Amino acid sequence: MFKNTVPLNSEKHHLLCFDTSPPDYKYARDLVSCPVFSGEASRIAREYVLVFPKDEGLPIALLGYQENVNAYIGERPAWLARYVPAHIRRYPFMAAEAGRPNNDETRTMAVLIDEASPLLNYEKGRRLFTDEQRPTDFLLEVQKTLKHLYVDEKKTIDFVRQIFDADLLVERHVKVADRSALTGFQIIDSKKFNELPPEVLAQLHKSGALSLIYAHFVSLTNLHDGLLTKKAKFEAGMAKEKETEVPDIEALFGDNDDIFKFDS
Repeated sequence: MFKNTVPLNSEKHHLLCFDTSPPDYKYARDLVSCPVFSGEASRIAREYVLVFPKDEGLPIALLGYQENVNAYIGERPAWLARYVPAHIRRYPFMAAEAGRPNNDETRTMAVLIDEASPLLNYEKGRRLFTDEQRPTDFLLEVQKTLKHLYVDEKKTIDFVRQIFDADLLVERHVKVADRSALTGFQIIDSKKFNELPPEVLAQLHKSGALSLIYAHFVSLTNLHDGLLTKKAKFEAGMAKEKETEVPDIEALFGDNDDIFKFDS
């Protein structure tokens, strides 16, 4: 998705604009998976399959079962799920550590952009910098969002490390509708989880890692009746495709507290 990532520069990019038109998400059409942050894990679990990498790192949401085909890209709606992962929505922006640690041993954060992104241009949209090359209110909001993600990424990686240390993960072939086997991922062994010593389980609960584990277990139900399975069954002639509008449940119930949102 990120093709040409470079640091955002107030001099070089002072006329750059972010296109605020409703996204069609075509920039993510080749993604078959994306990283997941702990703050969104419960929402991811409702509509995606959440698995773990073979090495320590961020958990992964599965977006497709065919190479270079994102099954969640649609036309009406453009994204075929109620919740769009934060990694998709933050595009074309990304945060990275910059420079050496300060006196408090924390690092400053730099904003990166994908210069090849179709969402960036020099003609229309929200300016990133003022004529005086200062960040606009929009860019300040982007930076705030990226900071939230940056902090949550570190926390999520720590959660996954605890899950690795508890020896809960096993490598499995993830099957979608019994016809496509996705490899290179790990899932939590329920037997090992149920046999955890009470003190280890208490520590996972205290740290917050237990919530990620429960989200993972919930997400596995999507292997039976989630969007990937429905599409795979249709392509295999096992079900009749039925085009429907996906209801905006969050709008119905007024759930507008997503800290990872910066787009208009």
